[in-house]
Amino acid sequence: MKNLMFAMMFIAVLLVSCNSTNQQLSNVPTLDPSVFQNFVKYEPPIEGVDVPYENLSVDPSVSQVLTLASGTKLTVPENVLVDENNQPVKEKVVIKYREITTPGQVIASGITMQYDSAGQNNVFQTAGMFELNATTEGGKKVFVAKGKKILVDFVSNTAGDYNVYLMKRSDKDTTKGSWSHLSSVSDSVLHTEDGKLAVKEDSLNLSKPIEPVKFDPKNDLIVQFSVGYLKFPELRAFKGLMWKYVGNKSKEEISNMLSSAVDNSELLPGNIDKMQYIIRVTNKGKTEDLEVSPVFSAKNYDIAMEKFQKQMIEYDNAKKQYEFQKEVERSIGVEQFGLYNCDRIYSNPDAITINCDLIFNNFDPTLVDKVKLFHITEYGTVIVPMNPKMKTFKFAPNIDNKLVAVLPGNKVAFISNSSMPNKFKISEAGKTPIKMIFDIHALQMKTPDDLDKIISSIN
Repeated sequence: MKNLMFAMMFIAVLLVSCNSTNQQLSNVPTLDPSVFQNFVKYEPPIEGVDVPYENLSVDPSVSQVLTLASGTKLTVPENVLVDENNQPVKEKVVIKYREITTPGQVIASGITMQYDSAGQNNVFQTAGMFELNATTEGGKKVFVAKGKKILVDFVSNTAGDYNVYLMKRSDKDTTKGSWSHLSSVSDSVLHTEDGKLAVKEDSLNLSKPIEPVKFDPKNDLIVQFSVGYLKFPELRAFKGLMWKYVGNKSKEEISNMLSSAVDNSELLPGNIDKMQYIIRVTNKGKTEDLEVSPVFSAKNYDIAMEKFQKQMIEYDNAKKQYEFQKEVERSIGVEQFGLYNCDRIYSNPDAITINCDLIFNNFDPTLVDKVKLFHITEYGTVIVPMNPKMKTFKFAPNIDNKLVAVLPGNKVAFISNSSMPNKFKISEAGKTPIKMIFDIHALQMKTPDDLDKIISSIN
């Protein structure tokens, strides 16, 4: 496919209108059948971008364990590599191996995440894929001996119960295929040498948001001091915050303390389970600790509550993401070379369908059929190809969602999770289509790693 460039002399806004009613649908994401057909074909959908293979040289007469940069280990027993007549290969063998474990790699590879079962189109949630093939150094095809296996101890950052599938290719067209279920597979959580869980380097330092409390003018005693929130990220997002005294001192004692200026005041952690803090007040060498809780005036309470609800969604998502970040190993016996997938059928009972207007700024609308659109959710484990002309959008608003569009010329447009319609916007819109505007990322995609960097930067 020839490289398509932006038509710079024709800058337009592409507006795709979506007109069906807002309604609760089944759990499985709905995909346009034509999209499925495109992605059943096993070939990279983006020009010049694919996941490369690593060439591993082995002596077939000797048992070997190959350890890869990801931590995955391939155990290749002696005489497990044979020719088409099931006879042991004598010359050295090159095993071509690659892993597909990130959203960018899944998209770039063109590997379908569709699974047909009993006439039902299903979407996979993936814990990672690997592919291995082999030839002799002279270029002759190599097979796995009948009744023997190559053991793949496959490492990924997605924990949980998954199944193993093998891509069965069409005899007439080897670029087409469908998934065949092999078995279930258990994971084993990996540990570092000091016994700690092995997790991704970007593990999140979680801080649970504080639910706002409205100020009660009849009963609350407010104490106001100048304190910084640098050490308290759960407080930094709020404006108009006041401090209610919750200690045992009398109102008279507090009034006397507040009657004169203080030398210094600082905020310290208190009983966090009760959302209590301490303001330490120093005056003329004397130090007093005041137990306080944050409250909001009526004017600021509604704003604070809306922020809190958004923060709680982010917090719950981050906790769930942390669970995904455990580095695990799955042992899979390979009886034939090919493409293997650790997957499970995905569904979300909270999925809803909304009406939408997809808007691609600064883009030639005549090229929309060349756009590759993907919905990425569940922390990058569910990558669903979408129709760029889709009339509705189905997603679960309570989890992470991103829309990523690969444009002609390998530019990337996106809608971030924070720009996704929230429940307030959905409720206000009703049946009216919600405008969803794609921004174009500054980075041009040349490799799957580039695409992953773009996806990771979209929050």
